[in-house]
Amino acid sequence: MAEDLLTFGVPLPQHPFRPFVRALGSVSRRLFDFRLWLPFLVLGISKGLLLCALARIDLVPTHIVGAMLAVVPGMSAQLHYPDLLLDLPDLARYVDLALFVTLGAFVHGWAIVYLARVWTGEPVPFLPGARQGAARLGSLLVISVLVAAAPLLARLTAHAIGEGELAPVAALVCGLAAEAVLFCAAAFVVLDGGPLWRSIQRSLYVLAAFPFAVPTAILFQAALHAPTLALRSPALVAGANRNPDWILWALVAQIPADLLGAFFAAGFAARYALSSQVRREIRRQRL
Repeated sequence: MAEDLLTFGVPLPQHPFRPFVRALGSVSRRLFDFRLWLPFLVLGISKGLLLCALARIDLVPTHIVGAMLAVVPGMSAQLHYPDLLLDLPDLARYVDLALFVTLGAFVHGWAIVYLARVWTGEPVPFLPGARQGAARLGSLLVISVLVAAAPLLARLTAHAIGEGELAPVAALVCGLAAEAVLFCAAAFVVLDGGPLWRSIQRSLYVLAAFPFAVPTAILFQAALHAPTLALRSPALVAGANRNPDWILWALVAQIPADLLGAFFAAGFAARYALSSQVRREIRRQRL
């Protein structure tokens, strides 16, 4: 922690990858901080319960199922066993999306604030007041929606112009670009407040200052999901064809990698924002 307290408040050395290495070390040292992990565990448990509820829809109270079908009536055709389990990977994407733009956005912001308190020793509030707190939560939601919407819009646009074969590439490129542009936006929202557009602008400054470190952090987070590719091995696919219940357990087994990626996403965003020149200018103006 002493190293962190000394380095925050001055910009990291302008080496292409040193900011990433320093950030990786700082975040890794918090891996055994149980208090920091608590909201991520709530997020993981929520995802697991939602997946299990979808897989065993017959055990869900009828009034909840009725409300769900009222919102998404087309889902009724998929709520039949074992077809439901076979469609579960597609339904899981909607679960991920729903959690990412709701609970996941709040957990991301809270984790950034917690790390800022630990690293700087300053009493940084997450929700400083009812009005300002509501504005911050709204900004966190908007940022999450923007990150999630970018690849979806790119895919829809590719299909709309008759270039459906390019849809996956367009979605990947636009998704990565949106994530890079907004990488530190949530950090500036919860650390400094102010209009959303200003936090996005400051995030762009961080990207310009760390043009290699930010993409490297994004690729590192993506690499954390690599072990889940083993769940798509031919042996497991064949087992799933014989026993569709395997699909549920394969999806649940991916949750630890998802949580680890979310953990490092919040840590990198906090570290880059706190160590950036724009953050130093903000602090200087307030003194």
